[in-house]
Amino acid sequence: MEPLTTISTAIVAAVTAGATAGVTAVGKQTIVDGYSALKKAIKDKFGKDSKSVQAIKELEGDPDSKARQGVLAEKIEDEKVYEDRSVIKIAQQLILMLDKSESGCQALAKYNVRIKNSHVEIIGDHGTVIHHHYPKPDADTENYTQKDWENWYLKRLIQQCDNLEMTTLDELCPPKDGRAQGIRISDVFTTLYLEDVERFEDQTVAQAILRPPSDNADFVHGKKERNRLPIHAIEAAGALPHIVILGRPGGGKSTLVNHLATQTALIRKGLSVRHDDLTGWPAEEKLLPVRIVLRKFAAWIPEKRKTATEGLVWDYLAYQLSEWGCAEFYPFLKQILNTTGGVIFFDGLDEVHEQDEHQKRSQIVAAIAAFAQPLHKCRVIITCREYAYRKDDAWHLPSAQFPVVALDLFRSDQISQFTQTWYRTIGKLRDWSETKCLDEADQLNNAIDTWPHLRALARYPLLLTLMTQVHGRDGYLPRDRADLYDRAVKLLLVHWENRIVRDQNGTCKMEPGLIAQLGIRSDTLRAALERIALAAHEKQEQKKERSGCADIAREDLRLELCESLSIGLDQAEEVMVYIQNRAGLIQALDNRTFAFPHRTFQEYLTAGGIMKKSDFDDDLRQRVLRDQPWWQEVFLLAAGASRSTPRNIYQLMDALLPNDPDDTLMTPKNVACARLCAQAFAETEFLEQVRQEQTLQAGRYTRIHKRVQQWLLNALTADDKLSPQERVDAGNALNWVEDPRFDPQHWHLPKGDALGFIAVPAGKLQMGSDKAQDPEAMDSELPRHPVKLAEFAIAVYPVTVAQFKVFIKETDFKLDSNWYQKNVYANHPVTMVTWEQAQAYVRWLNAKLKGRQVMLASEAQWEMAARGPTSRIYPWGDEAIDPNRANYDMQIATTSPVGAYSRGVSYSGAMDMAGNVWEWVADDWHHKYKNAPDNGSAWIDEPRGPLRVFRGGGWRGPARACRSAYRFRHLPGFRLDYLGFRLVLRPGQ
Repeated sequence: MEPLTTISTAIVAAVTAGATAGVTAVGKQTIVDGYSALKKAIKDKFGKDSKSVQAIKELEGDPDSKARQGVLAEKIEDEKVYEDRSVIKIAQQLILMLDKSESGCQALAKYNVRIKNSHVEIIGDHGTVIHHHYPKPDADTENYTQKDWENWYLKRLIQQCDNLEMTTLDELCPPKDGRAQGIRISDVFTTLYLEDVERFEDQTVAQAILRPPSDNADFVHGKKERNRLPIHAIEAAGALPHIVILGRPGGGKSTLVNHLATQTALIRKGLSVRHDDLTGWPAEEKLLPVRIVLRKFAAWIPEKRKTATEGLVWDYLAYQLSEWGCAEFYPFLKQILNTTGGVIFFDGLDEVHEQDEHQKRSQIVAAIAAFAQPLHKCRVIITCREYAYRKDDAWHLPSAQFPVVALDLFRSDQISQFTQTWYRTIGKLRDWSETKCLDEADQLNNAIDTWPHLRALARYPLLLTLMTQVHGRDGYLPRDRADLYDRAVKLLLVHWENRIVRDQNGTCKMEPGLIAQLGIRSDTLRAALERIALAAHEKQEQKKERSGCADIAREDLRLELCESLSIGLDQAEEVMVYIQNRAGLIQALDNRTFAFPHRTFQEYLTAGGIMKKSDFDDDLRQRVLRDQPWWQEVFLLAAGASRSTPRNIYQLMDALLPNDPDDTLMTPKNVACARLCAQAFAETEFLEQVRQEQTLQAGRYTRIHKRVQQWLLNALTADDKLSPQERVDAGNALNWVEDPRFDPQHWHLPKGDALGFIAVPAGKLQMGSDKAQDPEAMDSELPRHPVKLAEFAIAVYPVTVAQFKVFIKETDFKLDSNWYQKNVYANHPVTMVTWEQAQAYVRWLNAKLKGRQVMLASEAQWEMAARGPTSRIYPWGDEAIDPNRANYDMQIATTSPVGAYSRGVSYSGAMDMAGNVWEWVADDWHHKYKNAPDNGSAWIDEPRGPLRVFRGGGWRGPARACRSAYRFRHLPGFRLDYLGFRLVLRPGQ
């Protein structure tokens, strides 16, 4: 049974608004009839002498009288009118009719009642919804049809899924004409793409997802370029019967599920939805949506339940529908899923806390698999955090039946789309003009484009939502993640300071906010929350399953509040009741369990608790060394929170990385600490402190900077101690502290007089392949033939992103957002470059070099530098390729920092000539070497042929493509995310 006061409020609002609108709404006979039906229902049920009937008559004479409204609410409760479902249903219908007329809306607005998704909401302070009321069907009505029950269920599902909870952080939606407003997920949902999966125009989404990583379909044997298209997460979910969708924390997994559930529910109801809201979803499908939050499912599983059958899921669905007040729909739901089909969402596999004695996660996975197997007409969609879903885990679903995809973070176009949509939505609620909305969105977008730290934050949907709210409130943007969470914490504390409205006896009563109730300062409460977060995070570290936020037991929270705030147990209990009624920095999961709203809030507050200790540096160092994956985010947020105190940042890094590198210390654990320090450099802009110090005299800031650089540089070539992925991670981290191998003063070419070019002596090359020596030789590598080359010099690395960006900046060269998306790290080889763009870079650099001239290598020069006169099969020799020598066959799944594979060094000393990226050369394509030049020059037709050659294999390519003789071709205007180029100096220089 719903709380009495909220039912009373709904009936009182219906009566008073109906009385007012019924008098003023000329011609609105339906309202008059509805109001009369409500009065008649009360009179028929409780008699003409009913006190409620008398109170209604008195209220009609003065509908605006708060006193008469209060009397009516009191009589309704005295006579238990709220228990009569026919009365409630008629009141609901009357409110729905009122909402459709102008005068009715104005009348409803006076009484804090609004319509949302065809249900009634009772509104509290600042637009806070303090009660939802649904038109529950009369239990005594036997004629209630399956369709009626389904519509009621779908309304409930939409209400559950379409609410954007983040809007409670701020008063972004002020009441309008006395009527509260809100934002739905469907108002602001922005398309999500899959990560590292694209498709060709002539390829289905399913084919692209199910294609094995080593498939060489990317190599196009034709003259026509095929466009690669991003795949929408929604179309991926609609392309396969079963799918597991992984994502980062705050990456939009649950939002995607909620949006899909809402939109499919609307379609099921026969309503139209916008095409952009369901991009790629099968238009003909009208499946019944079912959403199961796996955390709640796990909590429900009876302790004695040991078997993991499909019946476990069915039993939970019966329980869930009962909780929703529509248990009668269960047999219909089961029939629909078995016959006509549905789309079933299992949200948050990573949030299931597994206990050793019960193995709940394994139990749930087995139950899901058993449940899905016979439902041939249903789609099954499962979400999980990506780091919590490993192939070797026992609870991993079978990949053959449940293929896995991952959500990409927001790209530039998505960030822009979200901010524009957000401000248009907010602007309507604030009566902004279209120009004002676009100006606010442009201001935010320009800042994101300008500031790299904001761009990194904005890629996460959760953090971008926070940024928009902080920007909307403060008018300026955060400097980094720690600043963002600091301001969000303050926002939530302000939310707790606001008054809350409670309905009592039909009247609204204002109560002071939490901070005023306790009589404490907000910073005192914040310090208490930091201690609670630290205790919870430390306790969660010991658990096997620790994804999501820590569960904070009610009694633990009560005791901590007592101690931290110096209040009694009774007052602490009142605080927790308050928390349950108003979401904030801690939220009630149920009557016994609390948690922070997102894991990063927990980690940020934990960092604040540690930084208040006198030995914070040693304390945090011990925690990171004990369990770096668990404490690294705390370390970074602690450093970020210390931005204004750079000495604290130095102390954190010096404690974590106290020694200069040497061979005995080069372990994965120590290198991980160096990477963490480098990330702290980036997130706090500590490098600026180093530069300022160097203008005076090099000191401790400079020393820690050089120490971190040297650790990462040494790690890059430690192929006997570190795995390829660990070396790549170290090389990526070098970008955060400036890769010391390159010279910013000389266009980011390698440091030294030679500018990174190494001599290749004159000699004779046996160019091409011999199938007797190399069974994998291709016809295009034949015939093997002698070539005599003069001495030349080749770049030790392919052209890097940093080098190409200087050219872009100085020439105002225009590239699209996709280029920037694929070229993130400065010390990676540049990709997405056409042959013509490579030649444009050559012309620009030649103008800079003054006296030395560069060019693309000829095929012969490239092959000579790679394999030398002895005709090695691979750049390092004839030994078979392995993942420690080259980045190929999706081993790393992206480009890698140049020089990270020292065991793959070529004959000439050049790096990365096998794998990483394909490299354009100067030659036109010829199918065989018949009549090829024998002097090492580029083989160029007159007029030029339509195709150009590239060499070297790439990170996507198979092992055979990394052979030194392997060659491929495409149009000179073609570009891919594994295609770059390398330079040579003209002979004689």
